[in-house]
Amino acid sequence: MRQESDFLASQLIVALKELLRQRQVGYQRIAEAMELSLPTVKRMLNRSNLPLDRLLTICSIAGIKPGELFAAAERNQPRHTLFTKEQDDLFFERPEFLSYFLRLATKGDSPDEIEKSEKLSPLSTARYLKGLERVDLLEREPGNQVKLKVCPPYGFGPESRVLRTQHAVFLKETVEAVFSPEAKDVFALLKPLRLHHDSFTKMLSELTQIVDKYSFLSENPTSRTDECGDWRLSVAAGPSSIGQEEAAIVELEG
Repeated sequence: MRQESDFLASQLIVALKELLRQRQVGYQRIAEAMELSLPTVKRMLNRSNLPLDRLLTICSIAGIKPGELFAAAERNQPRHTLFTKEQDDLFFERPEFLSYFLRLATKGDSPDEIEKSEKLSPLSTARYLKGLERVDLLEREPGNQVKLKVCPPYGFGPESRVLRTQHAVFLKETVEAVFSPEAKDVFALLKPLRLHHDSFTKMLSELTQIVDKYSFLSENPTSRTDECGDWRLSVAAGPSSIGQEEAAIVELEG
């Protein structure tokens, strides 16, 4: 499946870039060895996939064995980075900071690109970056560049005020969409389960792994393409006692 191959390709590129950093092999060295320009190499390593021959060539230049690359990709299976309370408080009180962060983190836009597209003043850009740096989400670098200090996929913890607000709005909109006569591309599932607690926990773990996998594809800038659609997913599970009880079975007349 295409999604599976996209995921593997993205994981390999992430692992390759990490191994290059560990070996202190810069893009300039790769460019010179491959007789390419530095911008070409940067674009190549910021895409969602890389032709196998070029992948192996870069590995050879850096002294990385293919098996080592695949092992690194396997170790780096995505797990959600949960925002801290301080970060959640900022996003709850100033939602525009969350929008700005997501432009940086999931779309791969630079501060200059955001400033231009949103018609921001340089002072506003500085305030956004300072605010995100204050809660330890990024580190400002010379030339209006930033280094993110968290990795995708991103998420909010169970106590998040942002999560509670967004979830309430989303569930309301989803219910309206499900029961709309024009319902399209909407999936809803309500399934009572009688499982041993260990089986239920295992199911939640497997569901989390699936969500993390596709969240990585969604939120990693190197995996995004113009063909991507915007979707939302809500998953909830808990004891049946928190919901509506089953009706009693009674004698029927007539």
